[in-house]
This record gives sequence, structure tokens and C-alpha cells, in this order.
Amino acid sequence: MTKKILFIAHSVTRFDGAARMACFLANHLSATYQVDIISKFAPPIDRKDYAYALQESIKVIALADVIGNQFEYNIWERAVMKLNRLSGVLDKERFADFCVRLYSPIRYQKKLIQFINKNGYDLVIGVEGFFSAILGSIAEKINAKTIGWQHNSFEAYFEVKDLWFWKQKYYAKTTLGKLNRYVVLNEIDKQKFSDNLKLDVDYIYNPRSFDSVETSMLESNSFLAVGRFAPEKQFDKLIEAYNKFRQISNADWKLHMVGEGAELPIYKNLITKFHLEQEIIIHPYVQDIKPYYYNASCLLMTSKFEGFALVVLEALTTGLPIVAFEIPAYLPALDNSNSILVKMDDINALAAAMKTVAENSDLRKKLGKGAKEKSERFSPNKIHSEWDELIDRVLYV
Repeated sequence: MTKKILFIAHSVTRFDGAARMACFLANHLSATYQVDIISKFAPPIDRKDYAYALQESIKVIALADVIGNQFEYNIWERAVMKLNRLSGVLDKERFADFCVRLYSPIRYQKKLIQFINKNGYDLVIGVEGFFSAILGSIAEKINAKTIGWQHNSFEAYFEVKDLWFWKQKYYAKTTLGKLNRYVVLNEIDKQKFSDNLKLDVDYIYNPRSFDSVETSMLESNSFLAVGRFAPEKQFDKLIEAYNKFRQISNADWKLHMVGEGAELPIYKNLITKFHLEQEIIIHPYVQDIKPYYYNASCLLMTSKFEGFALVVLEALTTGLPIVAFEIPAYLPALDNSNSILVKMDDINALAAAMKTVAENSDLRKKLGKGAKEKSERFSPNKIHSEWDELIDRVLYV
């Protein structure tokens, strides 16, 4: 009998990295297993409106159809959570069980347990930290094996104010520790989980999202930035760095920004402030992103934190040099063979690196060659194999 796998995710229909990776893995597993997905955000009726393609055999179920809503907390729960965010009063080992009941209310646990056991799933995969922790809270009460899958860095989950597991260390340790396995995105985070939470976790890199024989010619005078227009991407600092670049370099390079999000008005105001309306071109996000990489000569990254940036892998695949603020998430993919990394938030250093790349075509070609070579480590087939090995180990060992 074919084994059944259930994913629980925020969304598989919106444009974001976690949704893309959930679809990537679900599509692969659907060739061997029966795969269903619970999505917090209800999916569109027409699959053509999904952000990423899903095999027709994969059933997408709205979370509200399982638990009655999109995982909403009552007034009392929200008040206690706010108190903990501000003070960390509950972030102690002796309050861990209380926090499990607070962040994963029993009323939702019961409905998830009933749904999973009734449908006879053999494996449940929680996508991102939130649903990984929820899954951990019911792991001992369901008949399925469990895997949690983190989609950002340890720092983002535990050290950035008001995000994810901020002031929730012992809640996370308790719930994630009950999963059969927990997957992070690189060896750096694996070590941090061991050092800080005493948890033995696995790491599997994200794959490049597409294969490409074609690469950039690296001859256009174009920088490229791709991503959600959100505070953690720090595109406001990118615009400042580009303005500085224009002041220190005679290279006539434009900046193309591809993305959407709430920060767009801020970026437009900065562009106007610096009189860069003709030099910075903003494009809405598109499904076929490859032409933007082919037509650029350097990718710019200014993120405060990332999990395992898919944009970086896309740039490597298309042979594009990268200039970025250095963060731990980039270290498995970026080095001096394919990129120039500068200290976080050092706008002058970023502008200087942009100048170096723009004014040296030989360097661009060298970095572009290194980028393409590095991309082979992140081939979809290799990542598929690593997931297959992990799932076999969880299901059959």
C-alpha cells in the first residue's frame, strides 16, 4: 500500500521561498507517496492561480477546514503572548509545558490529531518553525512519524525581536525535541541548535530552483536585486549604496529591482530623494525570473538575515557574480570565487564592492565562472536524494 505524507504549511500558493520549497519537495515525493498539503491560507480554486506548480495528484486542504479557522488565538492568549514578548517571563524551562498549551492550544491539537489519525498518514512534515512546533506538540499523540523543516536562520528565529521564537526558546526546545527529526538549512545552524538548545538536528540545503545551460554574458551595465520588499531585505540600504556608487564611480550602471511588498513606498521615496528615477527601475515579481538574471551582470544582496537564499542560488545557476552583506546563511554558497562579501550594514564598503565589479570585466567573468561551478552543489537531484535518505530513515529505521 502506498504510504501517505502530509505537509502542514502557511501557504503553497503565495510567492515566497518556503512555499516554493514545499512545492518542490511535495512534487518530488508525489512520485512515490500519496501527498496532501494543509495550507493556512486557503488555496485558489483554479490551480493556474497558484504561485508554483503542483502535481494534480496533490490535494491542498485549507487549514480552516480542519480546525475551524486559520489558527486564531483568543484575547487572553494574545495578551499573555504579548507579555512574554515584552518581558520573556515565560521563557524558562519550568514554564515550557504551559507555553506548549499557550502557543499550541489544546482545542487545535485535538482537531489536528483527529484529522491526521483518521486519514492514516504515515509521515507529517511541518513547514517552517511555527508549524514544526505545532507538530511537535502533538507528535506523541498521532500515529505518524514527524519531521520539522526550518526555513530561516537560527538568528532570525531566536534573536530577532518579535519574530518566530523570540522569547520562546524553551517552547521551541520542548516541541521540536519531540519530532522524529528537525531539518535546518545549513551546517552552521545545525551547530547552533546543538550549542544553544542541545538538539541534534539534520541539515539539507535548499536546491537551486531551476536548471540553466544559459548564463549571463556579464556585459550589460546592470545590477540586479530580487526579493520581497520587506524590512529584513534592507533594500533601503541598497538604494543608499547605489547612490553612493554613483558618486564614486564613472561606470554608468543601472539598478533593476524585482519584487513586491509593503516597503515599496519607502523605496520610491528614497529613489526620488536621491534623484535616481532614471537609474533605478522597479519591476513586479514574475514567475519566469530567469531573463532578469541573464540580462544582469551582478546580483546585490543586503538582507539582514536569510534562511538559505533562493535568489543566491538562482544567481549562481546563471553564472552571476554576487555582492552582498555577509551573513551566516550565505557561507555554504558564497566565497571569494564567486562573490564579494562586506561587513553587515557597511554601505560605503558595499558601494566600493559594486564599483570594483562594475569597473573590472575580467573579475566579473572570473566570479561568474566560479558561481556556475558552485551551483552544481545545489542541484535538485542531489537535494532530492538527501530528502529521500532522511525520509527512509524516519519511516523505516
